[in-house]
Amino acid sequence: MNWIKRLFSSDSPEPPRYEKPLYQSEWVKYDSEHHDEQAHIGVDVGCKEIAGLSRQPSLCIVTLLLSQTSLRESPLDSAEEALNRKLTAALGATYAGSIHLHTKKLLFFYLPADEPVEDHMSDVLSNTEGLSWEVKIVSDPDWKVFTHDLYPPADALLMHQNAKNYQFYKEQQEEGGLPWPEYGNIYHFIMFKDEDNLSKCRAELIKLGFEVSDESQENQSVMLEVKKEEKLSLDHINEVTLALQKLALTFHGTYEDWEVNEEEWDHED
Repeated sequence: MNWIKRLFSSDSPEPPRYEKPLYQSEWVKYDSEHHDEQAHIGVDVGCKEIAGLSRQPSLCIVTLLLSQTSLRESPLDSAEEALNRKLTAALGATYAGSIHLHTKKLLFFYLPADEPVEDHMSDVLSNTEGLSWEVKIVSDPDWKVFTHDLYPPADALLMHQNAKNYQFYKEQQEEGGLPWPEYGNIYHFIMFKDEDNLSKCRAELIKLGFEVSDESQENQSVMLEVKKEEKLSLDHINEVTLALQKLALTFHGTYEDWEVNEEEWDHED
């Protein structure tokens, strides 16, 4: 019977009073300015699935400040990880993003209303050397801070997707024992709802040396498939896709994605 006592023992951790909403987490990191200071920003864009829809109307903004800059290793990252684990487990918090400045880090957690935060933070941070902290809780039921202030701009989202695509194709080549070529065709896809703007964009793309075809879609939009031999480095892909995204927006289109066809590559022995 001892196992029954252990099962219901008061030593067992208490479950959170609020179940954290389910979503597919995906972090995007980008650089920007925050109050005229260069900042590294990280955002869980997967939270967009639940933004303003979950029962988490309170935004907890935690500011971690380095009180000692001579430490061999900054405690900011370890404190961030520990707080995320604690607030998620104890309160069902959703960690939405962070802003990392030179000597401080701002962490953004969405919580159910009226949840006690300070005690949990003290448990985690009270013995952390060289670190002080502040906490502010505001009402943000529509998650406006997440969607308007933290959410990455289109360029950052595109480069994040580029890195994912690039890694995927390189891993496929490596699994097949094949080298990654220096040059190859890249296929880009741009969506339009207006035939006139599509035609104007097509003319500009042809001037830039792209081969262009179109394909009708079920949702009454038309997709341009853009093909050109390019240098297959991530830096160059970013350069090209950012330019195409800007061109698409000029003609009220949407740059969707890119792909490569490994079967086209001629691998010499």
